[in-house]
Amino acid sequence: MPLKKSFYLVLAVAIIGILPHAADAGLIPVGAQLTLTGVSGPDDGHYFIDPYKGTINGGQPPVDIWCVDFAHESYIGKTWTVNVTTPVSGGNFQNTYLNNEDKYRAILWLIGIYNHPGYISVEVQHAIWSYSGYTNLSQHEQGLITEANLNAGGVDLTKWNILTPDAKSPKYQEFAIDPSLVPEPGFLLLLTLGIGAVSLVTWLAGGSRQ
Repeated sequence: MPLKKSFYLVLAVAIIGILPHAADAGLIPVGAQLTLTGVSGPDDGHYFIDPYKGTINGGQPPVDIWCVDFAHESYIGKTWTVNVTTPVSGGNFQNTYLNNEDKYRAILWLIGIYNHPGYISVEVQHAIWSYSGYTNLSQHEQGLITEANLNAGGVDLTKWNILTPDAKSPKYQEFAIDPSLVPEPGFLLLLTLGIGAVSLVTWLAGGSRQ
């Protein structure tokens, strides 16, 4: 095989090799930009309820984000920088609004039952918001809070990120997100590179046999 083709073959194989690592989903970087793109849930007559839709650093398509904050407001189309908290047992909630592990555990448990049979989404949302100041609770919603507090210890915190506006951003709402759903902004570019690299390897391999 000519030297030139050998070089391109090595380059193509290298691109293919790094693609799985370059396109890792679920890694929300420090200083990420959250854009609120819309809502996909109904409303309770006054407020839209979960899930909302948003993007991280412009990655498409938008993914579900869960509003866990009744005390602040957010606006569709706005973008702001967030502190990204990957909750762990025992602390590191200092960048969140509530700074309380037990409350976030209960909130995440409630998100987990959001669409389960037997639970009404509006009631679950009100229970979630109760931890940040919502008070117009029905008796059943108060029961959900009790249930959440009892079951919160079993929540796998590592499956969630809490997105809180950083100190330089407006005090918009806080959201929870499943980071495994977040697409990389360069995913389509990486996919195109991958297809091109495979095609190049196939062409080079064919040429080497001629």
